[in-house]
Amino acid sequence: MGRQDRYRQWLFLLGVVVSIIGMLTSRGLMSIGMIILVANAVLDTQLPKHLKRLVQQPTFLALTGVFLVYAISGLWSDNTDYLIHKLRIKLPFLLLPLAFVAAPPMSRKVYQGLLAFFLLLITGTSIGVLVNFGLHYQEIVEQYLHAKTIPTPFNHIRYSLMCVLAIGFGYYLYREKVSLRWSWERYLYGGSALFLFAFLHVLSVRSGLAALYVVIGYFVVRFIWLSGQWKRGVAVLAGLVLLPVLAYLFVPTFHNKMTYMARDMRVFLSGDDISEFSDSRRFTSMQGALQVGAQQPMIGVGIGDLKDEMSEWYTENVPSLSAKEQLLPHSQLLFVFAATGVLGLLVFGFCLIYPVVYQKSYWHLPFGTVAVALWVSFLVEATIEIQLGTSLFLTFWLLTQKATQLDGLRESVTAS
Repeated sequence: MGRQDRYRQWLFLLGVVVSIIGMLTSRGLMSIGMIILVANAVLDTQLPKHLKRLVQQPTFLALTGVFLVYAISGLWSDNTDYLIHKLRIKLPFLLLPLAFVAAPPMSRKVYQGLLAFFLLLITGTSIGVLVNFGLHYQEIVEQYLHAKTIPTPFNHIRYSLMCVLAIGFGYYLYREKVSLRWSWERYLYGGSALFLFAFLHVLSVRSGLAALYVVIGYFVVRFIWLSGQWKRGVAVLAGLVLLPVLAYLFVPTFHNKMTYMARDMRVFLSGDDISEFSDSRRFTSMQGALQVGAQQPMIGVGIGDLKDEMSEWYTENVPSLSAKEQLLPHSQLLFVFAATGVLGLLVFGFCLIYPVVYQKSYWHLPFGTVAVALWVSFLVEATIEIQLGTSLFLTFWLLTQKATQLDGLRESVTAS
């Protein structure tokens, strides 16, 4: 590797690390990390070559379709300001695939080091979260009866999703017996994954727990398929069923969260005032998305007009909710359907499914973890409609996708 490529590799790694730190600390750092990654590709003298490589790499090129789906729906959007706002958030889908394709190859050690860095960073911050929880134990436990959670860095929903990814990476590093410097490191990674598994049950963010259990289900199915040891796999799945029951019995935050959820669902089904109940307002937003999307089922109302159309729907159907209490569709899939219709949803789905099935990339454990966890989050969260979700999605989707040809197939991570 020449000197220029070494500099560009260091810039790429810097961009990834800054983006990861920004997810826990600062929107500004997230933006700086993305700028470093994009500039590393765009300001290179071999940009035409990088663009050609992107066109030749369908799994990376597919992600740019997410931006294009939103942009095309702007043709029938009247609210230009909101359209520009949404396209700005989606711009990384157009630029970051190029940044990762253009990055010089990484060694397996560097790739695994990035995963280990993220795992240990999440583990360290979660320890801090638990310390704060211990200092305000009674107050926080009682807040779980009112839809509150333990304070976490930035957004508790996205943070729980980061924990799920970290658990998958920890399992991978332990399984691969990774020792970047010391022989005992694999036990640190495995122990961190187990710690975060327990931590997620204390945190009790339901979307995060749902993603966790589906990811573990993916681990088990993968194990059964590759090893043929279906009896052990079934036994693990059966044991997993008991864990939520035990958490309900012995983890106060989990117990109170489930109690609140049951009360919230009763309010939603009874048709009473939902202004004080977060789950009811989320389900109501999903109903609104279906009905707004049904106005133009094939092409949607346009991403620029979605907010206005949802506001109008709330005024007509749920007038008791103030503007502040009105939620945009609380599901990424329904968000895309309402804005871009069935056609847009089909293209969106293809853009995110094709890279997973291409050359059976789903067997690569880190990439499979990212894909499964994020797809689960799409069911109940508009994951990529804010900067943090976009940064989280693209950083780890592209990083692990770039590594799908590692582990016994190649000695370096390439985009080819």
